[in-house]
Amino acid sequence: MTVDIVLFYYYSSPSLSDCCYLEWDSDVAYRNLLMFPPSSDKKIHFEFPVFEDHSYNTICNLKGVKSLIKRPSENEKYIIFRTKDPDTGASNIIGYYKIGKSFYYETNMFDNNGFVWGIEANEIHLLKKGDLKYDGPQLRQGYKTTWGGSEWKTRLIEILGQISEKENIAQKYQDETNRLISIFKNQSKINEWREFCKNCDEKCTFYRRNTRYKNQHQSDLFSVIHHAYNTNLYSRNELLNLNKIYIRWGTEINMGIKCLKCNYIESGASGLHTYSECPKCGNTDRDKFIRVDDEDIIPEKHQQDKDYLESRKINE
Repeated sequence: MTVDIVLFYYYSSPSLSDCCYLEWDSDVAYRNLLMFPPSSDKKIHFEFPVFEDHSYNTICNLKGVKSLIKRPSENEKYIIFRTKDPDTGASNIIGYYKIGKSFYYETNMFDNNGFVWGIEANEIHLLKKGDLKYDGPQLRQGYKTTWGGSEWKTRLIEILGQISEKENIAQKYQDETNRLISIFKNQSKINEWREFCKNCDEKCTFYRRNTRYKNQHQSDLFSVIHHAYNTNLYSRNELLNLNKIYIRWGTEINMGIKCLKCNYIESGASGLHTYSECPKCGNTDRDKFIRVDDEDIIPEKHQQDKDYLESRKINE
């Protein structure tokens, strides 16, 4: 059996105090749920991997997801996740998704030529943070695959085996992600968290960043987080209202981010993620960004994707 593997990177969250209102679990390598912008980039990556239901889609890693979906149907397919621990700087392997079904949504809301392609995992194995260190060649935030003459084939198959030997806490990743997002969406819980944080003796990373943000803006990071998870910046709010169409396995991209202060729209590949600073007017109020339909859909690419996806549609 041929095995197809793609290695994806994700941004993870720093540790919080043991007494924090959020009750952070030290075993979980949470993705960037608190929406910290990376030091090297003004884009804020906070939605992937989709631990909420153990899926993945082309709103992130478009080329990697599409190429995996197009691999031969008889092959086993996996996504391996890697992240950098913000506390220690260590590069950690977090686990894998073994891919079951593939699907698409038809929508102009994302930078995708009118479609979001996605996968659902039918086997999930996720590790405690720090259980498996990555010790290979230095990697950036891109992706690696086992196909196309890749020199990574042997290494990724080896990592897949190493993951399988470790304790699996995938259910904890899903439960924790959904628990925290339910807090972020709830205004009364946001208010409780804000008050709790104000009186906390531990000056954690979030406390310091929130203080700095408040000194520069008229709101705080609690409001920013509440705004994001209750609007279409959190893409699941949009996708769960769409018709999910399943497709057979096979043998570039167009949602924008709009700044409400100057009405500038950042589209194309740069418009996939929300921003910490508007590229045009310099706005840094993070609750002044929303998603909008991208207006530069390329008709030829849209039709090309449409023909491919509809030819593989499964009639249920």
